[in-house]
Amino acid sequence: MNVLHSTVLGIVTLSLFWDALPALAENGDTVPMTDPSDPVEGRHHWAFQPLRMSAPPAVRATEWPRQNLDRFVLAKLEATGLSGPDEADRRTLARRTFLQLIGLPPQPKELARFLADRDPGAFERLVDRLLASPHFGERWGRHWLDLARYADSNGLDENFLFREAWRYRNRVLDAVNEDLPYDQFLREQIAGDLLPFNSVAQRDRQRISAGFLVLGPKVLIGNASQERRMDVADEQLDTIGRAILGLTIGCARCHDHKFDPIPTTDYYALAGIMTSTMVMEHRTSGGSQKLMERLVGLGPDGDTANTAYEDYWKSRPQLVERHKQADAALELIKRGDDDGLAQHNKDHPDTVAVKALDAQRDTSERQAAQQTLIDRLAKKIDAKPCMPARGMIPRDMETPANESVRLAGQYNDHGEQVPRGVLQVVSDAPIEIAPEASGRRELAEWLTNSDSGAGVLAARVQANRVWHHLMGRGIVRTVDNFGHTGERPTHPALLDHLADELIQSGWSLKSLVRRIVLSRTFATSSRHQAAG
Repeated sequence: MNVLHSTVLGIVTLSLFWDALPALAENGDTVPMTDPSDPVEGRHHWAFQPLRMSAPPAVRATEWPRQNLDRFVLAKLEATGLSGPDEADRRTLARRTFLQLIGLPPQPKELARFLADRDPGAFERLVDRLLASPHFGERWGRHWLDLARYADSNGLDENFLFREAWRYRNRVLDAVNEDLPYDQFLREQIAGDLLPFNSVAQRDRQRISAGFLVLGPKVLIGNASQERRMDVADEQLDTIGRAILGLTIGCARCHDHKFDPIPTTDYYALAGIMTSTMVMEHRTSGGSQKLMERLVGLGPDGDTANTAYEDYWKSRPQLVERHKQADAALELIKRGDDDGLAQHNKDHPDTVAVKALDAQRDTSERQAAQQTLIDRLAKKIDAKPCMPARGMIPRDMETPANESVRLAGQYNDHGEQVPRGVLQVVSDAPIEIAPEASGRRELAEWLTNSDSGAGVLAARVQANRVWHHLMGRGIVRTVDNFGHTGERPTHPALLDHLADELIQSGWSLKSLVRRIVLSRTFATSSRHQAAG
């Protein structure tokens, strides 16, 4: 699809001079930055300020806008002497809408039906039909899966299979199709295994969503356990920062952030939450214990089935060896080597039947007793339990703990200990975390709290992503970076307008997508205009 449209893009480019401006106070005055990592000074940055709600601007071409968002776009065009672009033809608009909403071009019959429908509400009905299509979740769920570093294997040094990753993928697609409110979606991603539930099915859906933390590449060979723990937490924080908050949190691992208001203490406050969360476990694979992704049984009897499955594979090597030695004992009985049999029984306990050890019994009776033992062991080996339904699900550590600042980011060079917490720059007050809790649930609530937490920032980032995916370029072009090294919004009032609409709609993704797609801005022609 075209990148927004040529005329609008011209205005977007003109406004990039904002990148060179210093931070602005609420009254518009410039604020000199003495310490970029200071979270108090950092609140002057546009991304960390409350939503500034302003009435849609007045425009001269009053017939052009279809929605309030069109007024923000048109006002900027008119300010430079340009007019609103012409609208795309209906065939182009239909194809654009199909591709952006479901990722597929229209079938000839679908396109013909739309072109033949001259009713004024035809396009609106088309949009609603596509929003209701299961392909919508496939298209828009993938946008999140890309952010969530979804893959079917671990990658890096030991590229083992994430056998159950597909459950997370499907849950994301279902959540998008269900239009699960984005704030609830985020809470489940961070702490779905800790949230209350009314049924086993709801519990499992939420727990599978928390697989977000289990995904991701992890180095598993040749590093100390403490180093691995800090590296896993760093990867999780980097993903949460970029995907949800549009911030490069990971830059504060070794030192105070050089550009954004994230001191190292804030980084390790968050790291304590992640290191108090278990996402890996030792399981038997290929006859040996390996560190792998944590799996939990699903369904009413999931824990029992999962335990039985894991116990079988733990005990199988011993069963196979016992079966092998029982066979060897049978050969000793057949040869009449009673001394050898007695020694074999000492060296390999439980591999010789009691009756087979009795030299006073008939040889055939002894052989039959030993064969019975061999058959029983073979039956146990063959009795492989079916693989139970399982999900990649984290859990809190048995003893959650605060983390110490790592000097220069070195995992084994400890500085001051920092209470678990969140970023100060978007917090009215520290969050309270019980000693026995990791803090993930509190983190999830803080991320989506638009009154005293990071909810406004999360809404801005998501609204910008939606615009980016529909138009080809975000209002903030650096969609993963809302910090000082990212670009400023070309239309800040429009971004706040969309973020507010997202929150006011109950955090409905479909509602925001629908509003943008039905706008005049989305429908404009991509034909080049030299004046733009």
